Amino acid sequence: MNKDFLKTIKPQSRGKSDKYAWFIYKYLFEQSKAGALKYYKIMWCRKTQNSVANTEFDNRKENSLTNIYLITDIDGISGVNLSNVIMGKFYEVYFDAINGEDFKDITEWFVKEYVLKGRCLFDSTHTKYFTDAEHRFSILDESNKVCNWCGCAFKKEVEYIPHEKWVINEDQRHQDGR
Repeated sequence: MNKDFLKTIKPQSRGKSDKYAWFIYKYLFEQSKAGALKYYKIMWCRKTQNSVANTEFDNRKENSLTNIYLITDIDGISGVNLSNVIMGKFYEVYFDAINGEDFKDITEWFVKEYVLKGRCLFDSTHTKYFTDAEHRFSILDESNKVCNWCGCAFKKEVEYIPHEKWVINEDQRHQDGR
């Protein structure tokens, strides 16, 4: 990561996310000002804080992105979870040790994908709510829209779901009024 990456992911308006998350930019910018950005790697951890999940990194799966950490090369045992950074929570997480089997350096992949997709990297299905996302989509016509962040196109499909219910049959009502 370098200052060119920071210039690319800087949102248009200060304090407001657009294609790129304001808090990711803010955190990395602060690290850059302190001269620490060059020491950071983006790492994927196959273990989460609450479990010992043993999963492999799959860049096509959104759920693996919750295990992404910005980890400093200086000490190698502390970092911030990217899911928290997006929400403006910059608290550090400490690891017992960086075990090569538990972590995978995805810095190059992440930088490329984040520049290309922006926040859509965290919502490939385009179904999650993001703050400051009122201009995420452009409506092309009554049946088509496009994501302004990553270019993904959508078409509307109407789905009819049958619903059964019981109704009173007035023609067959009992003579005694029941």
